[in-house]
Formats: sequence, C-alpha cells, structure tokens
Amino acid sequence: RTATANLLEEPLPAFSTYPNPFSDNLDLQVNNKSMGNMKVSLINQYGALICEFKYMKAYSNIFPLLISAC
Repeated sequence: RTATANLLEEPLPAFSTYPNPFSDNLDLQVNNKSMGNMKVSLINQYGALICEFKYMKAYSNIFPLLISAC
C-alpha cells in the first residue's frame, strides 16, 4: 500500500484568536498536540510587555485571555 497526502490541504496556523476585534476578553486557540506549561505574552506595537498569562495545556486547546485584568 502507498500512503498519499492531500497536497492541497492548508496547514492550520499555530494559533488563532477570536473574536476579532475584541474589547475585554479574547480566546486563544492553540493548534498543536504539545502538552505542558504554556506562557502567553501580550506585547504592544512598541515592544512593551502588556500582560502575561500562564496555562497548563493538557486536554483543552482554547484559553481565555482576560484583557481587562491587565
């Protein structure tokens, strides 16, 4: 048997966010199978750190970012 891949399939981005645009809350969807500790850093257009979030990625791949808490 020969395994073939559909070369027309687009790979998933590493992550996605929604809703867009957002105001106080943002959901981050991480599209990989890695498990473990994860840190998300929000950085403004000038390169300054705005806020950091730490999560344990186990079974869920969607993480809420409470921007209003920054």
